[in-house]
Amino acid sequence: MVFSEQMGLLLVVSRLKAIIMAGGRGTRLYPMTMFMPKQLILIRGHPVLQYIIRHCMRNGVRDFVLCISNNSFKHHFFNAVGDGSQFRARIEYSIAPEETNTAGRILAARRLVGADRDFLVYYGDIVTNLDLRSMIRLHRQKVRSKGCISTLALSRNARLEVGVGYPDESSRVIDFKERPRLCDVSEHLINIGIAVCNSRIFKYCSSKTDLFADAIPKSIRNNEFVCAYVTSQPFVDIGTFSALESALEIARSP
Repeated sequence: MVFSEQMGLLLVVSRLKAIIMAGGRGTRLYPMTMFMPKQLILIRGHPVLQYIIRHCMRNGVRDFVLCISNNSFKHHFFNAVGDGSQFRARIEYSIAPEETNTAGRILAARRLVGADRDFLVYYGDIVTNLDLRSMIRLHRQKVRSKGCISTLALSRNARLEVGVGYPDESSRVIDFKERPRLCDVSEHLINIGIAVCNSRIFKYCSSKTDLFADAIPKSIRNNEFVCAYVTSQPFVDIGTFSALESALEIARSP
């Protein structure tokens, strides 16, 4: 029974496509991103995008849809990863106008993903070793039992970049934590930027909306079941120069 469930998961994962979001301008990394998209910035000699592709492949995902903008940078992506054959993967491209927001980009990629299939969404500026197989397994369980529309990767390990003080009623500071983990000071967890989505999410997407800011909250307000995959695995959003240094500590060899 356990063996058959494992084989079933392998089959589900192998059929799952990953949408990699790579359309942002990366303005916080200027002037570097005036000449290349941030997803192709090198870490340990390899583009960030390659780490993402290899990470997905280690977890059984081999089919990708790369969502990019219709600008001069699109040729950089073609040159860097091509059709994926160099990785023994398959990469297709969904090209949208620059002003299209993330939910709109996902909607534009619908024909490549399939109208009735679950898919992985992976923001192209995230470096992590998150266990994607486990996340996909949880999503499939919740689809069967709860009709889950989306499973979000949420971190309990994210640190605040500021100190947190705790004054009492007399304004006396009774405790102070410098750069604490968010879970130590709040019940909230941090969105990593990775999700597994059911195809029903498309109905909450439009060209001007964001996946995490608009589509997911709208689905929750409509009483859809959104599942949390909580992890302590570290992650880095490479959107700043200081984050690039942190990414060096996490990135595995591609």
